[in-house]
Formats: sequence, C-alpha cells, structure tokens
Amino acid sequence: MVIGVLYLVVHVYITALWHLASVVSVLEPVYGLVAMKKSYELLKGKIRVAGILVFGYLSICGLVSMIFSTVVVHGGDIWSVY
Repeated sequence: MVIGVLYLVVHVYITALWHLASVVSVLEPVYGLVAMKKSYELLKGKIRVAGILVFGYLSICGLVSMIFSTVVVHGGDIWSVY
C-alpha cells in the first residue's frame, strides 16, 4: 500500500514536470534538460496545485479507458449500446 502511494505521488510529480517542460520548450527557445529545469523552477511553489490537476487528468484518462474497454473491447451488446 505504501509503495503504491509513493509510486502514485512520484508518477504525478514527474508527469507534471514533463508536461510543463513540453510547454516550456514550445514557448521558449530551450529544450531537453534545460526545459525540465525551467519547469522545476516554475513548479516550486505550485506543486500541490499541479499535483491535483495532473491527478485529475490521469483519473479522467483512466475512466475513459475503462469505459472504452468495457463497451468497445468487451462488446456493447452486454450494455445494450448497439
């Protein structure tokens, strides 16, 4: 349980850094590790807000994936979709 929570926290933090680095590399003439460092500096005071946003985003993606898997992959006739 503890390892799962730790994994989730680290995953959400790295995902926030990664997505922000992508935005930084588009808006500024930096890329790679420099963009990651810039995103780290931008997230310093907003880690909790970024974590909530990324967790919400990942939760919605997971929900859409489960719905797709249930309806499309396993058959819509069970759920009377078709």
